Amino acid sequence: MLQRIEIGGITINMYSFLNYVGAAVLCLWVLSQSGSFADLCPPARKQTSARRKRMIAAAAFLMITVAGFLLLLVLNRRFGNWFTGGNANYFGSLTAWFIAFLVLPVLLKTPPFKTLDLLTPGLPLSLVISKLACFCWGCCYSFKMPGSFYRNNYTYRYEFPVQLLESAVALLIFLFFLWYRKRPYRPGTLFPLYVIIYSATRFFTEFLRDDLPNVTGVFDAYQIMCVVYVILGLMLIIVSRKEP
Repeated sequence: MLQRIEIGGITINMYSFLNYVGAAVLCLWVLSQSGSFADLCPPARKQTSARRKRMIAAAAFLMITVAGFLLLLVLNRRFGNWFTGGNANYFGSLTAWFIAFLVLPVLLKTPPFKTLDLLTPGLPLSLVISKLACFCWGCCYSFKMPGSFYRNNYTYRYEFPVQLLESAVALLIFLFFLWYRKRPYRPGTLFPLYVIIYSATRFFTEFLRDDLPNVTGVFDAYQIMCVVYVILGLMLIIVSRKEP
């Protein structure tokens, strides 16, 4: 597909462009939750005027977002790449967000897991666009499939468009959380539930990918990480139940 496009003599890298769009969408989602974040602030802050309270909440939540992205970059390079042989991965992102939303809410005196609840639906929404970036560039590629409409300009072959499938799965996860948030649920469980659902679905879509060698039997490094993160998600649910 299109790796680059020319507009007015300017070359646009579609992979970078769509990843920036995905990041912007996540930031917009975070900012859209600033009002709910303000409700988590200590009573002393809630006594300020409504407009000032919303501005403080938006600024604080945006600060958390920026810090999360910085941690994301560090962990993807020092943690994720080490395990997957140089390929940046989404599990580093999840780890970064979890650390950021455990550390910074302590400074802002807001409940960490309830703060994570506000972020969670934005993660699969951002992933929808990021996977479209992979589709355009050709990374995260699948097996060879003669006759497919998708010619990968990265591998120079026709393949099964697994990136589109992963994007569609992310969209379904996003819609699920929009529905789930409207139902009675225990606060603090959304992020752990997302970790479990994403890891479980990623485990199966990995069978359709051909970009990493298997490290044990028929399983690649990402699938091993999927199992680890499902267990981590279950542990987080247990820990979140202790939050008031």
